[in-house]
Formats: sequence, structure tokens, C-alpha cells
Amino acid sequence: MSDHASMDMGSQSQYRLGIGTFDILLGYAREQGLDRVRCLQCAGVTPDAMDNPEAVIDADQELALIHLLIRERGSAFRHGLEVGRRQGLTAHGVWGLGVMSAANGVLALQWGGRFASVAFPFIRYRWRLGRRGPLLLMDTSHLPEKLAAFIVARDLASLWTLHRELMPGHPIGADELRLTLPEMDGMNLLRDLYPCPVRTRQTHTGLTLKPLTFQQPLQGANRVTQAQCERYCRELITQRKQRLSLSDRVRDFLRGDEPLPGLNEVAGAFHLSARSLRRQLNLEGTGWRQLRDEVLERRARKLLGEAHYTVEQVAEHLGYTETSSFSHAFKRWTGLSPAQFRQAQGVRPLPRDNAGAIHYTEN
Repeated sequence: MSDHASMDMGSQSQYRLGIGTFDILLGYAREQGLDRVRCLQCAGVTPDAMDNPEAVIDADQELALIHLLIRERGSAFRHGLEVGRRQGLTAHGVWGLGVMSAANGVLALQWGGRFASVAFPFIRYRWRLGRRGPLLLMDTSHLPEKLAAFIVARDLASLWTLHRELMPGHPIGADELRLTLPEMDGMNLLRDLYPCPVRTRQTHTGLTLKPLTFQQPLQGANRVTQAQCERYCRELITQRKQRLSLSDRVRDFLRGDEPLPGLNEVAGAFHLSARSLRRQLNLEGTGWRQLRDEVLERRARKLLGEAHYTVEQVAEHLGYTETSSFSHAFKRWTGLSPAQFRQAQGVRPLPRDNAGAIHYTEN
């Protein structure tokens, strides 16, 4: 399974995120030598969105940038740690303020866990009472290994940063850290952050905590502020999970179906005539062709990012009978030909023989 293909995580990929963590990730990618324009193009994020603090993006747009960073620079776990160390309380916005407003560390953990999807949307968190103490389980079964390595490392480093900001001078209260991941580059840095047994290749990923450490009172405790943050977080989760406009619901429907359905099929799914669907989309300031092109463009970007696909195969996969028609459409969407896009992404198509088969060369 390729990382591109596995980015489709069902409802998770349709969850929307604030721009804050993406901005940190983009800044780090640029420090690693990746071009800003290329990063934004790969993720399908516009420069205008980066200038809007209220902007939201789809989860798979952030995943696309993570994938690009991993592909270009390797060491997924180590890069995840470096990004996560930059994600402190302020990086998580209102969620961070709510955690900071708790009376003590225990209540901060409980409150933060209830609204974890606001700050840590890619991993499914849950609490369990283990033999040694509270166990924070991190379910990554829906993620491919490279993405899981980056995201687990980023979340763990961010949790370490949060602890340092909330309880300065107190070592993180971890008794044991278990990972389903194998040993990999960056694990030594993780052990510097978590001075406890770190076990790899385990049956689950989880962090066992020492309750006494988190009973320390927090200086920023404020129950009124936390109540306000709780209300806002609830609203935020609802807004990010629900798309109220017809155009958003059609967009989600198109993304989840292959091959791409036609106008009549989509209209029928929403109990509308094709004419009514067109009219309502136009009233919302968009149109059927625009939504269809958005989905085709995103699929084209992902497929062109895979070296083992030829442009002809991408065109065929997207439903084009002529490669030239696809190339014309792709240039209209992006301003680049498929070949120019691949060159900008650093993707080199694998050589093929006269029959079209991939020709692998040994290093």
C-alpha cells in the first residue's frame, strides 16, 4: 500500500483543521530546504489561506505536506519530533488555553482528552486504567507506517512541550512508553524527552502516566475561561465535522467514490434533479464542473506524485479517453503541464521497456 493511497482515511480525511499546525509544519519544511510554493501546491493550500487566521483546511491537505516532507527528507520519526517540539500551548489555540485554565495537571489531562480531536486529530486517543496507572492509548491502525511514525512522534513531542510549559521544573510523569513502531531514526531523541522505558514493536501504542506528578496545581487555573473554551471547542468540533452547504456535501460525495460519478448519479444521491442540483450549486457560488474539477485535480496530483504511474495511466484512471485532454485540463487547473508538475515535485517516472513495463535497475 502506498502512502498516497492510504491517505484516504474515511471520515478522518474529511475532518477539517485550523491553519495553525499546518503553518508550523510549512515553516519546518522550508527550513529543510523545501520550496514554499511547491509545498502549498502539493497540499492544495492557497497563499490567501495562509494569511487568514480563521482559515480551515482538510485533514488530507496536511497529510499531503507530511508525505512530501517524508519523501524528500526521510527520517519520518525524527522530523515528527522536531515539528512536535514547536507545538506548545499557543500552537493549539483555544484548546491550549482550555488546558492551561485547568485547576491541576490531572484535570488538564481529562479536559484535554475530551477535546483531543481539536488539537490532535489524526490519532484516536482513549484512556484506560492500567496496572501501573492511567494509560493513554494512541490508536494508529488507520495510518500507514511512515505517516504513523511522523504523527506519533509529533504528538508525543507536543505533549512533552505542553507539560514543560504547564509544569516548568517538573519532569514529565511517564512511567512507560510503548510503541507499535520498530526502532528507527529519532528514537534516541524521544528517549531524551521521556526518561522512562521506551519499548518498540509492541501490540499497542500507549503512555503510562504517574498520577502524583499531575496533581500539581496550575498557575493559570481559571474555571470561567475554561468553560468558555469548552463551549468554543464543542462548536469547533461540530463545525469541522459538519459541512452544511450542498456544495460541501457534494464535494465529499465525489471524493469518496471511484470512478467519479456523473451529474445525474450525484443528483439522485441527494434526491434532486440534475437541473435543481446545478441551480443550487450556482446559488452557493460554485458549479458542478468546478466541484468535479477540484476532485479530479486532487486525484491527479496524488497519482502524478507516484513514480510508477505514467501520464497516460493517470489520464486513463481519471476517465480521460485522450491523454492530451487530461494534460490540457491539468494545465488549466495548475498552470503546469503534468511533466512540469512532476519536475517541480522532484518525481522521476520509472524507466519502462518498449512494452510499457517498468524497468527496475539495481543500485
